[in-house]
Amino acid sequence: GNGINFYDELENIEEQLRDHHMEFFDFEDVMKYLVGNGYHFYGDYVVKGKGSYAPVCYDAILKFFPFDIKLDSDADNDDIRKLRGIIERRYSGLVLPEGNRALCARLASIMVLSDRGRYCPAEKIIYSAALMEEIFEFIQSSPQSTFYYAELFSTYQGRLFAETNITNANFLHGVLKYLYPNDFRFERDLFVKLGAERKDVNVRLCDLLLQSRSPMSKSDILAAMPGLNDFVLAFAVARLPELIQWNYGFFNHVDNLLITTADREMLLSIINEEIKSYSGYLSEDMLYRHVKEDYPEFLTKNTMTSSQNLYYVCAYLFGELYRFRRPHILSSDFPVAELTIENVAKVLLGNRRTLNYTKFVNLAAELGWANGTFYSVFSNLEKEYIRISEDDYISKDSFAPSERFLDDTATQIGKYVDEGSYFAISSIFSFDSFPDCNMPWNSFLLQSLIEEYNMGYRIIAPQVKDRRFQRGIIVPADMPVLLYEDLVLLCMQKDGVTSLSELEMEKYLRNHGLITKVIPQELYDCERLPFKNDTF
Repeated sequence: GNGINFYDELENIEEQLRDHHMEFFDFEDVMKYLVGNGYHFYGDYVVKGKGSYAPVCYDAILKFFPFDIKLDSDADNDDIRKLRGIIERRYSGLVLPEGNRALCARLASIMVLSDRGRYCPAEKIIYSAALMEEIFEFIQSSPQSTFYYAELFSTYQGRLFAETNITNANFLHGVLKYLYPNDFRFERDLFVKLGAERKDVNVRLCDLLLQSRSPMSKSDILAAMPGLNDFVLAFAVARLPELIQWNYGFFNHVDNLLITTADREMLLSIINEEIKSYSGYLSEDMLYRHVKEDYPEFLTKNTMTSSQNLYYVCAYLFGELYRFRRPHILSSDFPVAELTIENVAKVLLGNRRTLNYTKFVNLAAELGWANGTFYSVFSNLEKEYIRISEDDYISKDSFAPSERFLDDTATQIGKYVDEGSYFAISSIFSFDSFPDCNMPWNSFLLQSLIEEYNMGYRIIAPQVKDRRFQRGIIVPADMPVLLYEDLVLLCMQKDGVTSLSELEMEKYLRNHGLITKVIPQELYDCERLPFKNDTF
């Protein structure tokens, strides 16, 4: 479709590899495969071809804005200025429209109105499915055909404040339009009922799953109910507790399962015992291992072949006793208010000021987090830190270099870069000439400084990341290159090189400090540098 955040989907990718018996591929292999098949990475976001800027901006807003963003064509719009800065630093290579008008209009079309002139990603909405259904039924059953958003908001204001984060009439307008796009005609201050009879999908969906007597894939459900779409299906599952996700892309009805009172008591006993291990924390994998060892007959009689199956059933059975957010199960007193994977990890790691990759790897192994969960969590978590070595990170609040230190560092960088207009960080073998620092100098610290502080330089790197190797190349901030292949082409043009064999290209890139190992995949798919008959 419009693309995805690669790291957000690692669990699903891992499941697909496992389902197809292809676990021997790692995530770097998948990235190379995608690049080799015409996909492009803008930071963590991957799209087919060059793609549209809007979904990438959506991902940036979701990740780096606390809640919503102001969208207007004002040249002094601080939110848009912040967004442009994030795109430049975190999603290198993406080109945005120069003017704010086109950019804001496009973003507004894919986001949810949250206040006058402000929009938020749909994932930021907190709402009660039951309450929104009640509001919908109130509208449909009312003889009134036209409703002002302010009027409706006033009617339900108390419950909206208590059960949702919908705090104004404009936000209610946005959420109604998001949830029920085809049921009303929406205008600026009011909406009008279309008058069409509403077909309740709840009963049909439950009947379909009960008739199947087994889990059904999303594609089979959509084929059996042509009026359904992905969003309505997801909303129904959120609204109806008895509908549960089974595996990725599969759904089931709890009445298809064999669950006795003894089963409930045994499962609850296991959860109560295991959750004490980490002071109120239990992972999906830990639970599955314990049940598989001590109570395998429950898994067998319900044909549960994965930890997901068990997790979603336990979430249904014990959702009022514990907090569930896959792959986590938390006690009610576990010290996180906003239940995100990153927040859980911070509590379990203890020290909020520093982050150590090896310590995190060991913790993830102890908790049985899948590789997809681990990489996704760490990718999001490290954005809040400054990387200062191969393994170590320090929180941004704890890292405050002086202006003089940054100026002296920029001066030293200039001695490397100015000579050839770029310089590979991996080619800096000694940091003795860099200014004194209260932590050991290394290539990772240098890259962090360049990325986090405006010192007049940028980092260009191949799309496929590998945390073990330093692939960053320093270029002046105003250098007319966005992508790694742009830099390669610029060098070739400067040297008057028009073609190179594959072996010659590898030697050329190595001699010019543009690679340390193999030719990056994107060069094999660069339109301006076609690779034919083993020649670039």
